[in-house]
This record gives sequence, C-alpha cells and structure tokens, in this order.
Amino acid sequence: MSIKAAKSLGLPPGFTFRPDDTELISLYLLPKLHGEPSRLPFPGVAVVDDDAAANTLPWNLLKRHGLAADDEAYFFVHTTKKDAAAARQDRYCDGDATWVSQRPVYGRTCVDGEQEIEWRRNNLNLHKGRGKNGSGSTGWVMHEYTVTQPACPFLKICHVAFTGHGKDRKRVPDDESDCQVAGDEPVAKRARVEADANGNIHGSTGEGYYGMDQYDSGEKK
Repeated sequence: MSIKAAKSLGLPPGFTFRPDDTELISLYLLPKLHGEPSRLPFPGVAVVDDDAAANTLPWNLLKRHGLAADDEAYFFVHTTKKDAAAARQDRYCDGDATWVSQRPVYGRTCVDGEQEIEWRRNNLNLHKGRGKNGSGSTGWVMHEYTVTQPACPFLKICHVAFTGHGKDRKRVPDDESDCQVAGDEPVAKRARVEADANGNIHGSTGEGYYGMDQYDSGEKK
C-alpha cells in the first residue's frame, strides 16, 4: 500500500492488505459467487473487477486501476468455458510476454463450520517472450484462485505481485516506461513481496498485515 493510500485510511505506511488463501476463498470469492457483499477489512480496499487481468502486462494493469505506485493487487476475473478449460496452461498477454504455469496448489476450507469447499490456486510467472524459451522470468507472479468443488470455474480471483527476485530484474523492464506517481515513494524504496518455493507470497519484514485473525465480522479488534 502506498503512503498516500495509507494516510487516506488513517493507517501508518507499511500496512498491507494481504489475506491468505483461505480468507480469499471464504471472504471474497464465495460471497462474489453467491452475489453477496464481501467482508472488507477496512474502507477503501477492494478486489477489483477486471476480466483482462490475465492478458495484460502487470505494470499496465495496476496503472489502469490507479495503482501504479503499488507492487501488487487483487482482481476478480470472469472466464469463458474455453478459458476455464485452459486454466492450467500458459497464456500470452500483450507486449510479447507469457504467463508461464507452475505446479498448482490444492486446498480445502470449511465455510460457517459446515460446508467444505475445495479450491485450486494456479501459480504463474511472467516471462518476456513466448513461453519458457523467452528471455526469462521478470519477477512478476500471479496466483489464480478458483473453487473446484462444487465446481465454479467461471469466476476467479487473481493476485498479481512483483517479487523482485533475481539478477537485474526490474519492476518495469527497460524497454517499458516505469509507472511512478508523484507524491509516492520511489520504486526502488518500496517494499517488495516475496514468493517461496511453493509459490506462496509473503511481505517483507516490518510490514503489518490484515487478515481474518485481526478482524471479526469486518471490525478491527
């Protein structure tokens, strides 16, 4: 979260909205599937609708939603039957880049102490060029969440984030114009997010986090 956004919410800089897998499924994806409002942890933070999220260069995607100074965001994406069938395949996006699919993660979560929901998280890395033979990973990752049982393949949540790992990786490649917003921190000074070997995304040391353990029925404890 940028300094400007944190101040507007009455929060100190460094606090980050980053729900875990179970929270994304139970508090955001399932309510959206049921046509119910999501439980937002605090005002001003939302998961944005953008059906082109998986086909847009991530720095352009964030800029389109006024998030050019951020390194991550969450999006609801509606998919077609064809898209759902190809969910675990590589997919091309504009700017001659490819989201390369990695090993998926499967999980279960219990809703309201009763119904058990099964879900899948597809992990993808953005490579410049076409497929695995391109110029290598850019440091951008995407997690796609879908409910698999009961099967609901036509709506997913995409979490797009820049990990910054790897030699000479930049948030925006040299052949693209960087997206820095006046009044926000310079790109080089913003906290990066990290991804472990299983594709799980973590925040850098010193950040605060908001998740289910901090909130009950949407109110801060």
